[in-house]
Amino acid sequence: MNAVAGALTLSIALGAGSAASAGGAASAAARTLPAPRAAAAGYRLADEKQAASRAKGKARAGGSVRVAGRTGTLAGATFTAAGAGRAAVHTLDAARVTLTGCVIRKHGTGAAVLAGAPSVIALNGCAVTTDGGAHGIVAAGPGSDVRIANSTIRTAAGTHAALAAGGGQITLENVNVAGGGLRGGRLAVRGGTIAADGSPVLQSDGLITVQGVTGGTAGGLPAAAIDGGHAIDAIDTDLTGSAGVLFTGTAGTASYTMSGGSLTAAAGPAFEVRGATARVSVRGAATIAARDGVLARVSDGGTLTLTASGQGLRGDVLSTGGSSAALTLRHGSTLTGTITNGALELDAGSTWYVTGDSTLTRLTGAAGGIVSNGHTVRLAGGAVLIPQNGNQPSL
Repeated sequence: MNAVAGALTLSIALGAGSAASAGGAASAAARTLPAPRAAAAGYRLADEKQAASRAKGKARAGGSVRVAGRTGTLAGATFTAAGAGRAAVHTLDAARVTLTGCVIRKHGTGAAVLAGAPSVIALNGCAVTTDGGAHGIVAAGPGSDVRIANSTIRTAAGTHAALAAGGGQITLENVNVAGGGLRGGRLAVRGGTIAADGSPVLQSDGLITVQGVTGGTAGGLPAAAIDGGHAIDAIDTDLTGSAGVLFTGTAGTASYTMSGGSLTAAAGPAFEVRGATARVSVRGAATIAARDGVLARVSDGGTLTLTASGQGLRGDVLSTGGSSAALTLRHGSTLTGTITNGALELDAGSTWYVTGDSTLTRLTGAAGGIVSNGHTVRLAGGAVLIPQNGNQPSL
C-alpha cells in the first residue's frame, strides 16, 4: 500500500465465509467526530508486560475471537491470530465488545483488531502487537467504530497502527504507537505518542483531528500527508518528519489547520503542495521550522492559500511550474524570508522582513509593512515595487 498518496484500498480476509473490503474515504464534508470518551478509571498506560500480567490465569489464553451480533465484556484475556487475514479480535453484525487489560497479537497479514460494519470495539489498558504486514486497529465500513484508551500499539514499519476506511471511525485516547502511523477517513486522537517508520505520522483520507499528541516519522517521509479534498486539524500537537505536510491529489481542497504546537521539517519544506489545491491556517503561537529554509513550496500547477494569525513565520515561499501561492498575514504576524511568484496580503499590524530579492504576483494592504533589508521586490510583470536599497513606497 502506498503510504503517502493514492486511493485507499483495503481488503482483509475474515475467515468463516466472511469478507470485508473498503475503498475510498469518508467525505471531508462530514467533519463532526464524537469527542474521545474519558478513559476508564483504574488503568495506567498499558504495555505488553503489564497487560500480560493481568491476562495470566484469567478469562482466556490464546486463540482469536469473532463476535457477531452480541454484546460482551472480557478482562485480562490474551488473543492471538496467525496467517493471512484472520484477525485476533473481529466484530461484525452490530456486535459491541469491551476489552480491558488484554494482550492482542497478530502474526502475518490482516489486522490484530478488526471492527466490521456495523460494530463497536472498546479497548482500555490493552497491548496490541503485530508483525509482518498486519495493521494494528482497523475499522472497515459504515458503522464500524473502535475506541482505544490507555494502551499501546506496536506494528511493523510501513503498516498502519490505526486504519479507518469506508466510513469507519477510530478514537484513540492516551495511546502510545510505534511502527505504523495513523491513516483514515475518520480519526480522533487525544494525547499519546506516535513513532512511525515507513509511513507518515498522519495520513488523511477524510478528517483527522489530533490534540496534545507528539509524533515523528523515520524513512524520509513527511510528518503528515493529505490527498485530495481531505483535512487534518492539529491542536497543541508536535509533529516531525523529513518534510512537514505534503498535499497531493486534485479532487477538492485539502486543508491543514494548526493551533499551537509545532511542525518540524528535518530536511524539506514545512508545507509542500504538488499539483493539489491546499489551504493552511496557522494560529495560537504555533512553531514552524524547516531545515532547508523553505516555509512553503508549490509545484506542478498546485495552489496554496496560507493564512497566519498572530504568528511569527520564517522561511521562503516558492511557487513554480504554473503554480500559485497566496500568503495572508494578520493580527501582528511576521514573515522572515523571500517570496517567489506569490501573492501577499498584509494587515496594518503585520510585517514582511525580506531576506532576498523577491517577486510578488499581487500585494494587498500596506507596503509600509515590508522591511526590504536592501533587497529588491518586484511585481510579476517586472515593475519594481521596492528598489534595491530603496525606501518603501506607499500604495
